[in-house]
Amino acid sequence: MIISRYNLMAHKMSRQDRGIPMLDNVHFEKDGTSIATNGLAVIVVSPVTDKMKEHVIIQDKDTIKSDITISAESVKEALKSLPRDTKYAGVLEHCVIEKKTKDKTVIKFSDGKRSKSLEAKVYNNEYADYRSFIKNSYKNNKTNIKTAFNLSRLLSVLSTINEICPDTSYSTPVFIEFNEDGNLIFRCTNMKNSQQVIGLVRAYDGLEGKIPDLTEWEKRILHCPESSKPKPKIKKIRKTKIKDKDDIIIFRKSKKGEIKKKKFIRKMKNRFNRKLRTNGKEKKE
Repeated sequence: MIISRYNLMAHKMSRQDRGIPMLDNVHFEKDGTSIATNGLAVIVVSPVTDKMKEHVIIQDKDTIKSDITISAESVKEALKSLPRDTKYAGVLEHCVIEKKTKDKTVIKFSDGKRSKSLEAKVYNNEYADYRSFIKNSYKNNKTNIKTAFNLSRLLSVLSTINEICPDTSYSTPVFIEFNEDGNLIFRCTNMKNSQQVIGLVRAYDGLEGKIPDLTEWEKRILHCPESSKPKPKIKKIRKTKIKDKDDIIIFRKSKKGEIKKKKFIRKMKNRFNRKLRTNGKEKKE
């Protein structure tokens, strides 16, 4: 299983909790998808693309081909050991999770000259049911609000609010609203001195804000049915009228409300004439 630096970064969403030990881990699916949760929020990172895998130096001959859950501490250590790569467009910032024993697995990586390995602790119990959480959250999204923001601007507002309203107790709420233009409004209160802060982030209003279609990986994670694909539109026959016995005219209604006429081919004309001659009943041979 080949994973990247960004798959390992999912550990930042994990949480140490003696009551729920599964939260202090990062789960990796067999395709390389990484998942982490703190019990209230979930982060899911897609696998390394096939194009990038062609250039990765580390070979995955003995790679693991099943889901695995690794302790967040081991993932954090592997992230620190992974070399930075600014010369080869991030090719060296990948590692391989090899076959595991009962309680341990091996993470291998390379700096371009020599390979290194690191033992990682495996969590053998069942991981959190993140799939149901994601599925229900996406399914119950009835607001249909879709908008796009610049990531740096959004983070700068949130980090400033976090400094003005420090959340040492992890219980400070931030209230979020959308206006008609899709802009985002934040409201928060400093619990220590009751000062309030309001932040606003403008949404993209150009081509940058166009919402892209879901990829196949996103559809699998969000449990989107195949029937969600738009079906081709089929023109329906609105009404059939007979102008005279030689022509059958079908009226079709276009999008603009105009009536269009279309004549049947001669075979249908002959069939109509034959029905008239036999009073609506075709003769049996």
